[in-house]
Parts: sequence; C-alpha cells; structure tokens
Amino acid sequence: MEKKYSNLGFYMLLLIPLTFAGYYKSYISQIPHFNAYIKPAHHIHATIALLWLILLISQALLIRYKKISLHKKIGKSSIFLFGALMLSFIPIIHVDSVIIFPIADMILLLVFYSLGMTMIHRKRTAEHIRYMICLSLVFLDPTLGRVVFTISGLMGYSTLAVHHITLGTISVILLILIFYDRAHHRNYKPYLVALPLFTIYQILFQVLYI
Repeated sequence: MEKKYSNLGFYMLLLIPLTFAGYYKSYISQIPHFNAYIKPAHHIHATIALLWLILLISQALLIRYKKISLHKKIGKSSIFLFGALMLSFIPIIHVDSVIIFPIADMILLLVFYSLGMTMIHRKRTAEHIRYMICLSLVFLDPTLGRVVFTISGLMGYSTLAVHHITLGTISVILLILIFYDRAHHRNYKPYLVALPLFTIYQILFQVLYI
C-alpha cells in the first residue's frame, strides 16, 4: 500500500463507533425487543452489512501489516459476501418508505466494487485502494445521516436538509482526497468518478423528495 495510505485501516475503524451512534436509537437500543417497523429483512441486511464493514476494515489492516497473501485470498472470496449484501437490499426496498436510499446504495456499491476489483486484476493497486475508499463512503451515508438526524431533532432540520448535510460531507471528503492526491502527484481518478455519482444521488433525492 502507498505510504500515504498505510494507516487507512485505522481511519476506517472510525466507521464502527459512527455506525453504533447512528443506529443506536433506531436499532441497537431495541435489542432484543424491536418495534413493529423492524422486519426480519432489516436484521438480515444489518448482519450482512456489518460483516462487510468488518471485511473492509480487516482488508485495509492486512495490507498495513503486510499480510498480502491473506488479503488477496479474502479479496477473491469477498464476491460471495458482496453478492449476499446486494441480495439483502432487495427486501429492504419493499419495506422502506423512501426507496431511493437502498436503490442508490446498491448502485454505488456495485459500481465501486466492480471497478475496484477490475483494477486489482489489472495490477493497478492505487486505483483499487481508492475505489475501496469510495465504497466505504457509501456506508458513511446512512450512518452519518442517522447521527445528523438525531441531532436535527433538537435543531429543527428537515429530512431533506439532513440528507444534503450527509452527502455534502461525503463530497467534501472526496474533494479533500482529490486535492491531497493531486498535490502529491498520485492517481485520484477514482475520486473523480465517485464525486459526480454522489452528486447525482443528492440531486435525485432533492427532485424526488419535493
């Protein structure tokens, strides 16, 4: 892994407490007695998504500690867990009130995973790393959104405003990564692919929500 990205796994660990904070009120605090809005599909999706998040973090840490062979083996087998993750979105689409969220997440995950795995097969490791970072940002959307939504209850923000704050934050992160890599003369093309996709998502939500 590039030296500048060697600590990526430690940064990605932040997704764990953020996920806990985001889903505490709506899901974790209800264990084991869930309200009527929580369906079996939500449990399945939550379990698979958590496993995928752990896999992402573990893969970054394996590279950090130079466990390249194990990283490659897990990477090749990740297609099965990724397939399960994609399938777990399907029942969520049927039970969620705002279907653009699961549909958009599915599309973004599929794009970034496909491009990231294509790059690793072509031995373009730098692009592979960055597409995996873009993929992890898809998980940041619902988790950060729920944290902001909880805070918004005290500040009077609308659902639309919360969504714009969340996706706006992701866009800012991508812009920082673009300028960072550009300043260090590194490949930032994956971020240029991700930024307009998240922007389109934000615009579509604005159009469909109103």
